[in-house]
Amino acid sequence: MTAFRKILIQISSNTVLGILPLFVGILVALAAILLILNNENVEPRAVYDLIYERTLSLPENRANVVDFWLPILLCCCGLLLTFTAGLWNIGIEGQITMGAVGATSIALFVELPRNEQIFTELFMAGAAGGTWALFTGIMRTRGGVNEIFGGVAMNFLASSFSSYLLVAPWSPPNATGSATVRFPANAILPSMDDYRLSPITIYITLTAFIFVLLTLSGSRWGLQLRAMGKNEKSAQMLGVPTERNIWLAMLICGIMAGLAGGHLVLFRRANLPANVSGGIGFLSLLVVLLASIRVRWVPFVSFAFALLYSAGLPLRTRLQLDASLIGIFLGILVFCVLIFDGVRQRLKERVEQRKLLAASGGEKSPPPPTVEIQIGQEASSGSGSN
Repeated sequence: MTAFRKILIQISSNTVLGILPLFVGILVALAAILLILNNENVEPRAVYDLIYERTLSLPENRANVVDFWLPILLCCCGLLLTFTAGLWNIGIEGQITMGAVGATSIALFVELPRNEQIFTELFMAGAAGGTWALFTGIMRTRGGVNEIFGGVAMNFLASSFSSYLLVAPWSPPNATGSATVRFPANAILPSMDDYRLSPITIYITLTAFIFVLLTLSGSRWGLQLRAMGKNEKSAQMLGVPTERNIWLAMLICGIMAGLAGGHLVLFRRANLPANVSGGIGFLSLLVVLLASIRVRWVPFVSFAFALLYSAGLPLRTRLQLDASLIGIFLGILVFCVLIFDGVRQRLKERVEQRKLLAASGGEKSPPPPTVEIQIGQEASSGSGSN
């Protein structure tokens, strides 16, 4: 067998093993959804036609999907850094909320020239989200609080603080506390002429993705984050500044999440509503899990998630289906992919072990010699010599 043929066989086997978990997960998720639709007496073709009609049929619908996709991709870029470092930044929902609160505080109470106004709003959004995430990182390194529990607590605090602002200080007259007043036109992000998309958010998201891609693919800091993700204690023993890297990864992720929250209130809604994040943070967590922290997959997976989630409301109004059906599908998909990805890794380990055995002639290495100390015999021999 030629060397070229061996390389082709190895590449094809790695490709199959890499795609197999996603393929099997999609099949299992589709089978579960088909069972649910059959129980509800709904034709799968009708669901497909409705999803296409409300997301891709018209330019306005496609622009709406892209506008929903941009904050998801921005959050995913930040989560790629924390996941690579072995940090589960569950608190990203609170960081989105605090970013939206920070942008709202400038939009409602500060009046500047348009360019300075928008810059100040976005700066405040990123600063609020980054500070909120940094608190979780400090609790992780200095207080010994796991980032999962710290993130859940910070999510609760951010949601409670936002609800308080909507009920008391920022509530408009004769309102129920569901949202603030609409922002002034000077405070809203500019839009494209033909489509309702924000060029500023597009530039920010593109810059964030390129930064994360270059950081994780070849930079020294990216290698340090990967080493921490493998084994944080070993990386610290090798001289990696783990505490500083945890703070920095959480801070950058929080800044990106805060900017995503700023986009939601400064462009998509033009006010601060209750539950402003809308589950975008948790959706981004699913995207990064499904992409298995592969940076190049994240834009495509996140766009597919945004496409499906955009069709949630029409499913409820047109087909009398619960809007959570899309969430069920995506949850089953991620769950199955994670399971079969673990199976793939186990199969890959077995294949590598067989290759090592074949290279060594099929003989297993002998066990290390053991030293048996018989205390009774030594004592008797010692007394005889005496």
